[in-house]
Amino acid sequence: MIGAILKAAAQCFSKPFLGTLVKAFIVTAVLLAGLSWLLIWLAHFLPSMPWLWFNEVLSILVTVGAVLAALLLLGPVAMIVIGLFLDDVAGEVDKRHYPQAGPPRHVPLAENLRAAIGLAALAALFNLLALPLYIFLPGLNLVLYLVLNGSLIGREYYLLVAARRLDPQGQRSLRRRHSISIFLAGCLIAVLLLVPGVNFVSPLFGAALLVHLIEVWRKDLVQEPEFPAGARPALDTRPRGLRER
Repeated sequence: MIGAILKAAAQCFSKPFLGTLVKAFIVTAVLLAGLSWLLIWLAHFLPSMPWLWFNEVLSILVTVGAVLAALLLLGPVAMIVIGLFLDDVAGEVDKRHYPQAGPPRHVPLAENLRAAIGLAALAALFNLLALPLYIFLPGLNLVLYLVLNGSLIGREYYLLVAARRLDPQGQRSLRRRHSISIFLAGCLIAVLLLVPGVNFVSPLFGAALLVHLIEVWRKDLVQEPEFPAGARPALDTRPRGLRER
């Protein structure tokens, strides 16, 4: 995995990636600003109290809470962003590192977006439900964040990237074999989403990382023969001379 991480990190700021990086930055910033504005706008429907000081404090808390909620939703937003730019990122990685792999299966943008938005909504729901635990469990909140978002992000990125090269059976097979690595990749992306500045690059990094990992795992899948459960390849008991014929 270390080699895949280094390759993905090195390519994130290469010239072909810069255009995609700028577009991803703009989309992410617009989505986060829109979410913050929506939360602040919804807060205006809260009933007003007769105490001026209370209303002012409530207004400040709502604004701060909207910003924090937007930051908390970076994971779901990142899923939507990668649904938009997956083909651009994966195509550049293939061109540079895996030209022998041939053209991937064409996945329509609508299919990518549908899958990304569906899981983004699920991630947003889980994170909002976990918000009280994030606040009242200092120390454990980071562990909870990593477990929750590492699982969701790792699964989403894997499914989006794997669909380019594998049929559903192959996707399930690789996912069973490498579930821990997929989870750890999701945790790494989730950590990067918390780092200011780096969080805008993390969706592209995550997509590039999964492309590298899946290419390595896919080679193992092709090279390793599979036998039914409990079965073993039959031993050739013929004399050596006959076997060589």
